[in-house]
Amino acid sequence: MTAGPAWQVNPTTNAPMSDGAPDRKRLEWLIGELEAQREELLRRRDAGQLTDAGLRVLERQLDLEEITRPCQLGFGHGSGMIVGR
Repeated sequence: MTAGPAWQVNPTTNAPMSDGAPDRKRLEWLIGELEAQREELLRRRDAGQLTDAGLRVLERQLDLEEITRPCQLGFGHGSGMIVGR
C-alpha cells in the first residue's frame, strides 16, 4: 500500500493543508491565488470599477503578501519558491 500526499484540502477555503512541514503544494496554491487576485484587480480596473491609484494600493498589499506568506509557510529566503512576475 502506498501513502497518500502529506497534505489535505481545507473544506472551507480549498487551500492545501499539510502536517506542518513546508509543503511545495501549499506554496504553489498561494502563488496561484495571488496571480488570480492580480488578474481580478486588472479586470476591475479595465471595467472602470477601480482607479489606477486604487489598483496600485491593492497591488502593494499583494506584493507584501507574496513576500511574507512563504516565510509563514516555512519557506525561508533563498528557497527559490517565489516566482517573479
